[in-house]
Amino acid sequence: MQSVGDGQVPEGFYEVSALNPWSRFLLSLKVSYPNALDRGFGRTGGDIFIHGSCVTTGCIPIEDGPIQELYVIVADARARGARIEVHIFPGRDWPRLLESAAGDSRLRSFWEDLREGFRLFEERHEPPRVSVVRGRYRLN
Repeated sequence: MQSVGDGQVPEGFYEVSALNPWSRFLLSLKVSYPNALDRGFGRTGGDIFIHGSCVTTGCIPIEDGPIQELYVIVADARARGARIEVHIFPGRDWPRLLESAAGDSRLRSFWEDLREGFRLFEERHEPPRVSVVRGRYRLN
């Protein structure tokens, strides 16, 4: 279970909720963690960013050149009213991940929902619509 200060990157369906041009890591994009599902699981926190400088404990670091490019793209899209979705997955080896969660039905169902979102994106090349219903992600 992810919480403040655990040094872990959360997994789930989020969006960019703010831009920070004054980040100590060059530039950063705030991720909307915790979302409704996270809060329902009792997860706490809120300072999850995609940022430059390629160093971190618990955020998503990228190199300075790519964060500069991404920051401009996101700022432009948000200025036109777009929502920028951020989908964070535990990995790509879904069979291994699901097997590792065999004894934890809550984690396994959570990862199955993430796997379905990943599959839909790979199939359609566009993010699925995501909502939270009765403690699970619902994907359209």
